[in-house]
Amino acid sequence: MAKSANDNKSLRIVPVVAEKDMEDFLRLPWRIYRDNPNWVPPVLAYQKKFVDPRTGPFFDFGEAQYFLAYLEGQPAGRISAHINRLHNQYHNAEDGFFGFFECVPDVGVASALFNAATDWLRQRGKSRLIGPLNFCIYDEMGLLIDGFDTMPALFQTYNPPYYLDLLTELGFSKVLDYYAMKINQRDIDVPRLEKRLQQILKGQGFTFTSYRPEDLKRRAKEVYELFNEAWHRNWSHVPLTDRQYKKFFHELQPLLRPELSNLIFDGDKLVAFNIAIPDINPFIQKLNGRLTWWERMRLWHERKY
Repeated sequence: MAKSANDNKSLRIVPVVAEKDMEDFLRLPWRIYRDNPNWVPPVLAYQKKFVDPRTGPFFDFGEAQYFLAYLEGQPAGRISAHINRLHNQYHNAEDGFFGFFECVPDVGVASALFNAATDWLRQRGKSRLIGPLNFCIYDEMGLLIDGFDTMPALFQTYNPPYYLDLLTELGFSKVLDYYAMKINQRDIDVPRLEKRLQQILKGQGFTFTSYRPEDLKRRAKEVYELFNEAWHRNWSHVPLTDRQYKKFFHELQPLLRPELSNLIFDGDKLVAFNIAIPDINPFIQKLNGRLTWWERMRLWHERKY
C-alpha cells in the first residue's frame, strides 16, 4: 500500500510554466521506472512536440495545464488537466480529463496532484473527471491493472501496479476494461485459413487485396472517413480531426508492411481495412528517449523484422 505525505510540509505542487519545469515533467518517468525492465521510455523529441500547445494537434480543439509535485525538492509526481471541446460537443457533456499521470508510491503526493487538476477544471465549469487519457481516446490511454511482467506493445500503456491503489483510494472507479491479447500459438494452419477466407468472400462481391503504399495514399480520405464511421459507437469516441489523422498516419506509415495489411473493396469503394505492424518497442526501449539521425536509420532497419 502506498504511504502518505499529507502532513509533509516539503510537498509543493506547481503549474508547469518554466522550461525547467517542463524538462522535469518530461523526465520524471525515468525516476519512477528506473528499476523496471519492462518500461519503454518515450521518445522525448516526439513527446515534447505532442504536449506543446504550439505543435500538438490536440490544441486545435483543446487546452491543458500541467502540474508537477516536488517532494523534499525533488520531482515526485506529475499530471495534466485538460479539456477536450470536441468531446464535450460530441457527447453533450461538461467533462474534464487527466493524463500523463506519474507518481511515487505516496497517496499524499497523488492527492495533491489531483486536487490541483480538479481545481483547474472546476474553475472552467467541468463537473466530471475522466482518465487517464494522454490526451484523447485514440492516444495512449487507460490504466494497466494486469500483465506488469510483460513489456507493453507499441502504442500500449504501462504503469506500476500501485497506481491502481492510488486511484482507488482517491475515489476513482473503473468504467470499462480494454484487453490486449498475446498470441502464443505458432502451429497455425495458414492454407486452411486462406481457404476459409475464400469461402467467406465467395459470392459476396468483395475484393480482398494486400496493402500497397500507393493505394493507401490515394485512398487516405476514404480510410479516414471509414475509421471514424466504424468506431463511432465505441465508448467515448470522438471523430479524429484531419490533422490528428495525418499525424497518426505519418507516424504509422514507416511501419506498414504489405503482407500484414489488407484492403477490402466493394467494386471500387473501400469498405474495410486491417493494419498489423511489427512491435518495435524492444528497440525503442534501447533508445532510452533519444532519437539521433543514426538511431533513425537503425529504427528504419529494425521495423522490417
